[in-house]
Amino acid sequence: MPWAGQPVVSTKEDGRDHQQHDKETGHEQDSFESNKTNSRERNVRLAQPTTKPTMSEELLLRRQDERKHTINTFCRNQKFTSLPNRMTLKHLVVIDQAEIIYCAIPKVASTEWREALSVELGHGRIQGKNAQNRTLWKHLNEYSTQNITEKLKKFHKFLFVREPFARLLSAYKSKFLAGNEYYLKTFGRKIIQDFRKNATEHAKNTGDDVTFLEFLKYIAVTRFYDEHWRPYDDICHMCNVNYDFIGHLETIEEDAPFFLKELGIDDYVTFKSSRRSHTSPELLKHYSQIPATYIKRLGRIYFKDFKMFGYPFPGPLKSIVEDST
Repeated sequence: MPWAGQPVVSTKEDGRDHQQHDKETGHEQDSFESNKTNSRERNVRLAQPTTKPTMSEELLLRRQDERKHTINTFCRNQKFTSLPNRMTLKHLVVIDQAEIIYCAIPKVASTEWREALSVELGHGRIQGKNAQNRTLWKHLNEYSTQNITEKLKKFHKFLFVREPFARLLSAYKSKFLAGNEYYLKTFGRKIIQDFRKNATEHAKNTGDDVTFLEFLKYIAVTRFYDEHWRPYDDICHMCNVNYDFIGHLETIEEDAPFFLKELGIDDYVTFKSSRRSHTSPELLKHYSQIPATYIKRLGRIYFKDFKMFGYPFPGPLKSIVEDST
């Protein structure tokens, strides 16, 4: 049966929220154990094929089964003591009109997905940065505990991920190389002050020339995560929410249209993306300057991202790690 997954372990330790503005202030913790059964019922209703699936559709369905099985297997082997605080659900975008919940992970085509889904808001297709405006969207943390539980039972839930090292490089490029003023002032100056010996006053004051190595050192040493490089599980709570569809950026040209077709909205919702995950040569070009010790530390930090979503470690950086031994 399409998108039918094994039960997801529904007890998980509250992931640390490392951003200053994300710290919790005593909100109640909510249990989402009961979202599983109705989610499967919705899978049946949404995914009943009107015609016999083609071979390619069968392969795509099998891909979904394999991805969900990998996550479920990981979650069964974990011991969690508590459930996520409601306020940590702020990345789960709720589209009531279409009964969809989208866990929006930055640097994984989240802007393009907001563009595509914006037609469900009744304002036409919203383009570019305008689609990122949080005031346009409802987020799961804005609802009552009862409504959260109901929506997790009834709505169709999906997310997209990408190879973890590629996501880190994408975050560095867009926030530091591209000269994002907020990130240069908020993170760049601190990174240079803490991780560059003999930094010039200009560099310490502007933060405008952070190197890739300095950026990765900052993550490895401080483990302070902005949403653009926060681990996937801290954003989407994979062992607490039973996702119906797991897409990968590397296969988005196949995954996106298949997902929209299975939802039955492909006749008026289209996904357009010019972004592709970085290729191995490009990753090697940038990571070749990074000592293998830091690559291994990042592997431990993002262990769940690699393990839950079937990305091998060190993956495209294997040659760098092997050369260091």
